[in-house]
Amino acid sequence: MRLKIKDINIDKEQVKKFLGYASKPCPPIILKKIDEEMERAAELFEPEVLVKRFKIDSIKGAETRFGGTTSIQSEYVAQELEDSIELYLALYTIGNRIEKRINEHSIGSEMIRAMILDKIGVVALDDINRQLKEAIEEESAPYKISAQIFPSQRDFEISNQKMIFEALEAEISNITISSHFQFNPIKTVAVIFGMGSAADKLSMCDRCENKCF
Repeated sequence: MRLKIKDINIDKEQVKKFLGYASKPCPPIILKKIDEEMERAAELFEPEVLVKRFKIDSIKGAETRFGGTTSIQSEYVAQELEDSIELYLALYTIGNRIEKRINEHSIGSEMIRAMILDKIGVVALDDINRQLKEAIEEESAPYKISAQIFPSQRDFEISNQKMIFEALEAEISNITISSHFQFNPIKTVAVIFGMGSAADKLSMCDRCENKCF
């Protein structure tokens, strides 16, 4: 299923935090550049969001089987999905246009603007994630999102990005994956959402092992 994304909301405070200003004042010149880049960013976003729903067939040991023929070998995934009834595979991106502008800033010796726009892109992906979760919780009601799992977490290898990509490939327009399991556009995210009766109380940042702030 292709999901239509509404206007992407950029949280300025989150941009500042990702730039290292979570607990210290942001210089006026940086604030000015953040405002300028945020104002221009909307024209750079080319969102593509794909999602597919599956029933979980079984979880035994480190193996999670779903959709009749697909399985994941990961103790972490099995543990995270143990209270889930079904799952969604999702893939979303903000496109290549923003990376081209980041490169233009870098080549033009505007490294601060390049960094700011990069963080705006990260915050944009977070907002897509929020809208995606709202949409699938509405479709899957009364189930709630009980798990959110990203390839490269714990023993859930990055190679599983290919599994998610292939499950959604028939509807993909502008996303490709390399032999090293890296996506193009760069700002593309693959994720599994587990759906169960109890909502997951941890955010993406809570689960992240590499804290930004």
